[in-house]
Amino acid sequence: MVIRLTCVALLVACLAGCKAVDGTFLPGCAAYAGDRIELRNGSFEWDKFTDAIEVDEDGNPVDAFPDYPKRGNYTIDGTRLILAFEEDGSIETFNIHEHDGMGLQLLTDAQLAAMEKGGPDEDCALTKVGRDH
Repeated sequence: MVIRLTCVALLVACLAGCKAVDGTFLPGCAAYAGDRIELRNGSFEWDKFTDAIEVDEDGNPVDAFPDYPKRGNYTIDGTRLILAFEEDGSIETFNIHEHDGMGLQLLTDAQLAAMEKGGPDEDCALTKVGRDH
């Protein structure tokens, strides 16, 4: 009985953590190219965008990111967001950071390390947008 209650408590805690990050993340600055990550109910879609248009020799537009969007499931481990891609099982991680004035952000390890060394806050990090940020 105790094991079942513990498992239920852990599941509820995980789901509550997942709900806290659910939403759309875009660059927190004016960007002409970048990433868009949508998190919903334990699933994600990661897409890339650019305003640059490439054309082939016939003048037809070429997809700048043919392998995107990527989809899969996500989990949260403390302050780490773990994305598991459904197509190949690979994993990508981000650090969840609450930025005063900007809201919830997803930082790469390099961005987090720079901030921890006293560098400027990452103003172009992926930042939660919309009314639920």
